Amino acid sequence: MYASAFAGLLKSTDNGSTWKLWEKTIFGGRGAHAFLVSPTDANVVVAAVDTLFNSDASYGIYRTTDGGTTWTQKLSHSASDLVSVPTDFTRQYAAIGELGYVSNSLYRSTDSGQNWQRIAGPWDTHGDRISLALAPSNSSVLYVEVEDINNFSHPLGFWKTSNAWDPTPTWTQLTTPPCSPDCYYINFGRPLSVDPANSSNLYTGGNLLERSTDGGVTWTNITGCPPNGIHVDFWAMQWIGGDFVVTSDGGVYRTSDKGATYQSKNADLPIAQFYPGGSIHPTSTNLALGGTQDNASPIYQGNRVWQQVCTGDGQSSAISVLQPNSQWIVSGQNMNILHTTNSGGSWSGITGSISPNCRQFVTRLTNCGTGDVVITGTCSTIWRSINAFSAAQPTWTSNSPNLGTDPQGMAFAPSDASCGTYAIGGGSGKIWATTNSGGTWSQIGPVNLPLRFVTSLAFDPGNAQKLYATLSGFDQDTPGHPGHVFVCSNIANPTWVNISPSLNAPHDVIDTESYY
Repeated sequence: MYASAFAGLLKSTDNGSTWKLWEKTIFGGRGAHAFLVSPTDANVVVAAVDTLFNSDASYGIYRTTDGGTTWTQKLSHSASDLVSVPTDFTRQYAAIGELGYVSNSLYRSTDSGQNWQRIAGPWDTHGDRISLALAPSNSSVLYVEVEDINNFSHPLGFWKTSNAWDPTPTWTQLTTPPCSPDCYYINFGRPLSVDPANSSNLYTGGNLLERSTDGGVTWTNITGCPPNGIHVDFWAMQWIGGDFVVTSDGGVYRTSDKGATYQSKNADLPIAQFYPGGSIHPTSTNLALGGTQDNASPIYQGNRVWQQVCTGDGQSSAISVLQPNSQWIVSGQNMNILHTTNSGGSWSGITGSISPNCRQFVTRLTNCGTGDVVITGTCSTIWRSINAFSAAQPTWTSNSPNLGTDPQGMAFAPSDASCGTYAIGGGSGKIWATTNSGGTWSQIGPVNLPLRFVTSLAFDPGNAQKLYATLSGFDQDTPGHPGHVFVCSNIANPTWVNISPSLNAPHDVIDTESYY
């Protein structure tokens, strides 16, 4: 078995139980899009060495006859795909698909990748990255997906030939997936696959997963949404028996009904990257909400497999203090705020009137620990609601002047039972605080803080005047002003004291409360 990693070519001789770094000269610092291994001689391998950016003539198709120790280059420039007839290793197709390279094209080999012949197509001089799929049930059927060289990630088109091994294959252009309701883009891994049992069942993945059952005449978006659907942004496809397995930015998914439903295979795959702004039940250890980069808003309910709420980039969340078992809030990019009043049985959007003409990508929100007051912010303004958890259409009111920075870190003072004391942090060390529910605001940072982003804030649980802050960046970004963790003992007369650990790295979250 062979795999590509940044360190170089990895090889396993015990079915993947252990791996060795095998070769670095060709594969080090590069990626291989595909490997073809001879079924009769495992030492004969053909590889497509590929990159998205900054390619050169040293990329391309490589071949080894000694199990990967030495390689011979057969085609130059980034090889975006490589396929062979499942029952005949001698017959192969390769795609040279380098970003911005005008000589991108298809190549065909009939001698196990030793020699290659260029195969002309209607995409020549217009195509960028190219994906291929040979039909296992009919090796004469080849599908080609081509990116537009003049429009990054946009499809130039799909083509099909039914005489792939004739001296001059003929090509028929197919339709592209429609923009309804979402547009399909050729990006990420650009996988293309044909159902082994039916050469007319075609699957393509980019930002979405699309299926055609009539050879590319019509398309259906089969992405869906977790928990029964699948995460967007696709990398690879594989058939196992009659089941279809796909990988995306959400992990690995398997379907036995050709995309009608999916089973997540990610219970033991820790790939989620959490945004700051998670929340936990005030009295139970079996409920928590999170927000993950590109992996929605997962819910922990005592099971190690978290349930996903489909919101794209999941971000800040909140659990009601008054009704924590049933009323929750999650958010996604561009101020996409949702709530549930029935423990996640259904969700509805509650963004409402919040700054309709200016919504920052990262949504930050938090709630008061003694009441169901919620604050959020976008484009230098804070918004406040007293019924965001419970009302079908909550009321949001603008709660601050222009703070001069997009809100990032935010926190309520737990010791203020009126929910009137809270603080907001943003860029260049700016921190604002109010002690009267937003009636007036005082700027309490940067003062003597480093001029970097304020990522998180937390009040002392017993003192509404004492505030902690974390900052992003590195000490060298602000010469003479090091540190990432600071405390202000009196926000009415602010001075910040550096209490940072020795680690010189961005700090994202600080929490001073003890829940249990």
